Amino acid sequence: FSKQNLHTEARQSQTAAIVDRLIERTDIRERSVTTAADEATEDYGAAAMEIEEELVEDLPTNATREESEELNRRRRAAAQNALGQRLFKVGMVRAGGACKLTTLPVGFKFPSMTIPQTINCWFIGSVGANLIPYCQLKSHDVDHIKGASSALRKIRRVMSLVHKTATAKGCWPSGQSWDTPRRWTYEKTNALWLGIEKEFLRLYMKKRDAKYGTVYNNANKKKQRRRGQGSEDDME
Repeated sequence: FSKQNLHTEARQSQTAAIVDRLIERTDIRERSVTTAADEATEDYGAAAMEIEEELVEDLPTNATREESEELNRRRRAAAQNALGQRLFKVGMVRAGGACKLTTLPVGFKFPSMTIPQTINCWFIGSVGANLIPYCQLKSHDVDHIKGASSALRKIRRVMSLVHKTATAKGCWPSGQSWDTPRRWTYEKTNALWLGIEKEFLRLYMKKRDAKYGTVYNNANKKKQRRRGQGSEDDME
């Protein structure tokens, strides 16, 4: 081998070693990345199908070939637009002396949200802020943000109340899971809230614009009264 080839191999080896160390530190595995990609494809594919289903209603039964081609063009454009809005950025932060990947922007903190807003953010995320659905966040995703672990814990508890109430009222969407964004749409989240609104007003909130923290606290107080004792940790 020439000296240039040796230098090239050395650089490639060094680069590979750096990548391996980053992968090791951030605990990323090929299997988990592939799984995430497959799940994302299913989610986005479902969104594209819903867009197509909405557009197909605009096509007359006696549509011409030109009208059909125009509809197909609009379908592709709408599907591509939906995909573009759901491309999440990944960054790296240092926490506890180590580096980890995060999809949350710098300076992120959970906003004060009403229950309808909480439901939407849990299943769909924020398109405007390009945030992933909160149901995909784990404690290790937010433990580097002050107060975020507690906020996520409360949001998760409130969403479990949403699921429990909707199931009891018979308005939980068939085939939907409460801990995955798959196949959730704004139409479904809005219908979910309308189905439990009166019950939530009766049990956990006096005003429709009550925030998730208020609902969490009220639910906690109800549980304490029922048991005669308890703490916030009993809500978990």
